Amino acid sequence: MLTVWISHTVERELTSLTSVQVGLVPSGRGTPDRYVTVSRDGDPFLRVDIYADSGSSAFEEAIVWRDNVVVGFDYHIHLIALSDHAHRSIPLEWYFAHLYPSERTLLVTSAQRVFCIGADQHLLWRSEVVGSDGVVLDEIDGPIVRGKGEWDPPGGWRPFALQASSGERA
Repeated sequence: MLTVWISHTVERELTSLTSVQVGLVPSGRGTPDRYVTVSRDGDPFLRVDIYADSGSSAFEEAIVWRDNVVVGFDYHIHLIALSDHAHRSIPLEWYFAHLYPSERTLLVTSAQRVFCIGADQHLLWRSEVVGSDGVVLDEIDGPIVRGKGEWDPPGGWRPFALQASSGERA
């Protein structure tokens, strides 16, 4: 079983792990903003060092989805293939909110939009703006994706529906 966790620091015994650097890696590398450790049956085997635009994030999340470690942090989503460590970072324009994995696709929400990512790490679509300070999804399986966007914080949530195939309004 694969598990992942995010931390602000890295323990000494994890410094020797194979590492992948993602995000805005400075020329001198510097100190990452977050570390993600991947374990198989309790044994760590991979570390992802994340460098961010702002260095802080209200929301952060890491999961294993298909053959990828997926990390949402700051203004990006990072996908790292477990097979060969090939990675892709996708900018979200606004802060990361949440990951919604399904069998075929990964839906990601930001402060304003919904993004759909395929198993090949490529962005399939991004929605129009459906919120201004947070987007959550309530229903992700089926032909329609349903959720709410916050337009007038706090509590000014409005529902929306998108075509799962294209991200266009349903």
